[in-house]
Amino acid sequence: MSLPNVHPLVLDEMIVLISAAFMESFSADEQAVVGTFLATLGSVVSLNSVYLLYIQGQNQLLNQDNKDENQDKDQSDSDYDLLEKSIDKIKEEIEKLKNK
Repeated sequence: MSLPNVHPLVLDEMIVLISAAFMESFSADEQAVVGTFLATLGSVVSLNSVYLLYIQGQNQLLNQDNKDENQDKDQSDSDYDLLEKSIDKIKEEIEKLKNK
């Protein structure tokens, strides 16, 4: 989801206007309830975003580990192939020496 590109000063002005409307429309107790509700809502959204970032970070680490393991496996396979080729070459050289 893409967030709209809104200038921070516009956001500040919107908050001031909404707050002014709340101050004129609600009593002190009602303002406290609305403020507490909005603060709680903000805390829950913030907590959820941190949790999602943590999970995404863990997934990236797991994916990186899997890539590293695959690279290690590919490297060990190529090392094994190189060893087999080397052994074959050595056997050929030994046969050449025996036939001389």
